[in-house]
Amino acid sequence: MWNNLGAIYQIKGDVQQAKRDYEQAISIGQENTAYGNLAQILYYHENSETAYYFILRALKKHPLNAKLWFYLSLIEYDKGNYQKALEAASLSYSLEPNILNREIYTHLQKNEPINTRKYDVIYVD
Repeated sequence: MWNNLGAIYQIKGDVQQAKRDYEQAISIGQENTAYGNLAQILYYHENSETAYYFILRALKKHPLNAKLWFYLSLIEYDKGNYQKALEAASLSYSLEPNILNREIYTHLQKNEPINTRKYDVIYVD
């Protein structure tokens, strides 16, 4: 419920309320999708360093969360850590072989440039 409410606020452009709702979802155990959505807000609307450390902590609890690996791959790419970006993208794609994950993974495999700002996508439960 809280994750979906956060997604509604995020779609409406109220990122701070969405962030609070995702944090609430995490605090009551509705966390898998909410972790990915919160990582997205931190990456796109706050700063990548905050997102980076949040993602590393979240992956300790949810190592099979494809969205966390996806955003980690974008952050590593932004930092110029292309091998780490490729490894994270590979994990994301293997966990969830969707179009976005395949696109990032393929671009990294081919050493093609990536517009990381294009992947601001909201997930609901």
